[in-house]
Amino acid sequence: MTHGQKFGLLLAGLAAILLWLLNRKGLLHESVVSKIITPQGTVLSDPLTGAPQFDHRIAATIPVNEEFAIAPIDGNGNVTFELKVPQRASCPQGYRLWHDAASPGRYECIPFLQ
Repeated sequence: MTHGQKFGLLLAGLAAILLWLLNRKGLLHESVVSKIITPQGTVLSDPLTGAPQFDHRIAATIPVNEEFAIAPIDGNGNVTFELKVPQRASCPQGYRLWHDAASPGRYECIPFLQ
């Protein structure tokens, strides 16, 4: 093993230890909870579309009918969860556009409660 290979392995090992320590302390976790939930516990609307938001990692924010979600229709008539221009998205009658804050470009059409 050459001197350069040893040095590369040493650097990789140090980087792995650093990442492990940061992860252990919780410093690598990017939380959107603080961005969508106010100190009073209310969930903020999506600033881009005005659509209600939820975070699929936090059960308290998930809408009741989320399991019946369908993909919205983008401005070009394509049906997709990943919208490039969410302001132009639409949902079928009986559904409302929701934003999954944990996945920045993901929007869903979730049915209204019956």
